Amino acid sequence: MSKRSARRRLSAADLVAHVQAGKKAGFYLLYGEEGFDRERATDWLIQQLAPDAARDFNTDYLDAEHIQASDILSVYAAYPTLAQHRLLVLRRCEHLNAEACRQLEAMVDHPMETTIVIATATKVDMRRRLFQQLDREGLVVEFRTPYQEKLPGWIQSWARRAGGSIEPAAADMLALLIGRNLRVLAAEIEKALTFVGAGGCITPDAVRQVTGATASSSVFALADATGQGDMARSLALARQLVAHGEQPIHIVAMLARHYRMLLQARSLMDRGMRDARIIARELSISTFFVNGYMEQAQLRSPEATWRAIGALLQADSRLKSLGRRQGMLVLELLILDLCPVQALYRRA
Repeated sequence: MSKRSARRRLSAADLVAHVQAGKKAGFYLLYGEEGFDRERATDWLIQQLAPDAARDFNTDYLDAEHIQASDILSVYAAYPTLAQHRLLVLRRCEHLNAEACRQLEAMVDHPMETTIVIATATKVDMRRRLFQQLDREGLVVEFRTPYQEKLPGWIQSWARRAGGSIEPAAADMLALLIGRNLRVLAAEIEKALTFVGAGGCITPDAVRQVTGATASSSVFALADATGQGDMARSLALARQLVAHGEQPIHIVAMLARHYRMLLQARSLMDRGMRDARIIARELSISTFFVNGYMEQAQLRSPEATWRAIGALLQADSRLKSLGRRQGMLVLELLILDLCPVQALYRRA
């Protein structure tokens, strides 16, 4: 393999395209804090690269936390049995200390044509020479959890891979309900596809049915109630959510997102944008939700919305410092801040 300078981190899609094109590298490094996608990609890569002949004899799985670097080098140097190559899967490389990394540099400096290495890690120090070598001599893929605004696209893609589809509004709803936990999102998508039937399309109603409609979907109702300044309804919904086991810190996070969206919607409308489709595109949300945001954005001034965001940040800080026992009290005080008297509101 020829030397080349370090390059951009590849995506999982790049990895799939590379392998499906019939190309092979001697080294693969899959790392990043998004464990769900990383584990899926690792399992897929093993299936693609493990030799067909005597697969069990020619595939070794090692845990970097519980093995010496010298033993890793010994396994790497072994010759395949009745096959053209062997596969070495080295997991949890974040546990390799500086000395172990230094010893393993020899593996990349003098690669064997008969062994392919798949290394995985939650986090690696790319300043270490070992990982820089892997970057130059192999393929390095970094796995990051998608940002909130990218989640609906990930959900739609996963639904297609699972053999079905999902409406944009339902994808938005799942993203809001579950957040950035891809493992839980995938499980909820599979539950919803089972609910609608093989090859079916997941609707918002199906999402409500399979995600615990009473507790979870009322987070949306709580956000709407506070956005409309309805204090009595907001308090009742908050108590209902907590009674159903919803964590106050999760409720506050959902409300914070809601108010940030209101602020963005108001800014767009103040600049003359009134087309719901355009605003939905600018906010990266479904048109299913945008009319509600537009209506609520006009109920209070931008200054009042900023004050609400400040109250949400303060509530988040209180929840982290006071603990779960004070959760309901913090929520109630927050709602008093979010639902001031009507004199503080003004119509646009």
